[in-house]
Amino acid sequence: MNCFTACFRESVFLASWKIAHLILFKKLGKPDLVPLLYKSICLLSEAGKLFKKIICNHFMQSLDESGDISESQYGFRPHRSTVDAIWRLRMIVNNEVRDGRIVLAILLI
Repeated sequence: MNCFTACFRESVFLASWKIAHLILFKKLGKPDLVPLLYKSICLLSEAGKLFKKIICNHFMQSLDESGDISESQYGFRPHRSTVDAIWRLRMIVNNEVRDGRIVLAILLI
């Protein structure tokens, strides 16, 4: 844990934590000669993943406590989901239509 504290204080993310190890898995029933017939995964350092989680938790806690994050922000926030965002949008649209306004929504996918 002292390593994490030092990295956090110095604003350092160790280079070794950024290195991914590529692992290839042969798809069952396929010939060995064709590279596209392999599945790949990248394994990252467990220490790096844990440190990233600590940083994210600290960052989100700081944002929540300072009030600098909008209530309209649903992504990457605890206890908020896509369903919550859709529900909020639906309530806004319903209120606007009820008040006789026209609603236009543009979705980028």
